[in-house]
Formats: sequence, structure tokens, C-alpha cells
Amino acid sequence: MISRHLFFGKPFLTALLILFLSGVFWYWQVLTGSPWSTQQPEEYQDTAVSVQVIRIIDGDTFEIEGAERVRLIGVDTPESVRSDTPVECYARESSEYLKELIEGKTVKLVRDTTNRDQYGRLLRYVYLDGIFVNEKIVREGYAQSVAYRPDTRLQSQLDRAEQVARRDSKGRWNTTLCP
Repeated sequence: MISRHLFFGKPFLTALLILFLSGVFWYWQVLTGSPWSTQQPEEYQDTAVSVQVIRIIDGDTFEIEGAERVRLIGVDTPESVRSDTPVECYARESSEYLKELIEGKTVKLVRDTTNRDQYGRLLRYVYLDGIFVNEKIVREGYAQSVAYRPDTRLQSQLDRAEQVARRDSKGRWNTTLCP
């Protein structure tokens, strides 16, 4: 016969109290972003954050308030600032287009899987007044669609935009501009 004190006595109540307090402690850690929580307490990790664009670095990278650099997910533009590489065809135009599009404006940054790249830049999809900037620069021929795994949630949309740009010979896909 099972003793009543195992269910209603001190050992049971103690175990129940420990379990309850552990749950409350874990929940508090997650809510407060404590270093013991499973969430990273890093700024800009949210799925959608509005920020001010300070300056354009090149066609796929820009700086936001707080001197953070942001790299557009899923796109690649011709190189214009790498010291060991000559300026590639349509690089200046790509940088200028991104500058006209978002510099000095407030954009929304949306994260995919990875928060930062190997250079410490934030990796984000960017939206300006409902316009998907990553897709727009690809569709207009200023960038190509390039999958950088694991950040590929919207890659098929970017791939379709590149198909349109190539079909219409826009920007870098115009053989008279970039042979």
C-alpha cells in the first residue's frame, strides 16, 4: 500500500515547490533576456526593427545609426570598395542606386536565420515603405540573386527577380554596359 505522505507530505510539496519556482525562474530569464536564457540579448535581433540609414558603403552594404553595418541577404552587387579587387562593371551604379533608394531614410530590417556574417555585419532583408529593397535592386539589374545558406527563406523571390532583370537586359545584365 502506498503511504499517504508521499503524495501529501513534505517530499511531494517540496518537489512541487521546486518545480514551480524553476518554471518561474526560467520564464523570468527568457523575458528579461538574461545571459542564462536561450535568447540572445543582442540589439537588432528582433524580426522587424525600424532604423535610420546613415550612409551607403556599397551596393549591398550600408551603415545604420549606432555605426552598425548591414549586409543585404540573398544579393550580391559588383565590387567597388574591396582594395584587392578592381572596381567591377556596374559597381558604382549599384552603390548610387542603393544610396538614392534608402540613404537618410527609415527602413525596416528583418532577420532570417543568421544574425551576423563573418565580418560582424547584420544580415537582413530590408523594406522601405512596403518595398522589398533586396528584391528591387535585383529586379532593376543592380544586383544578382545569390543564396547564402542558411539565410534562404526569400531566395526564390530573389531568383525570380533576377530572371526578370536578365530577360529585360536591365543594368548589369545589359551586354552593351557590361560585356
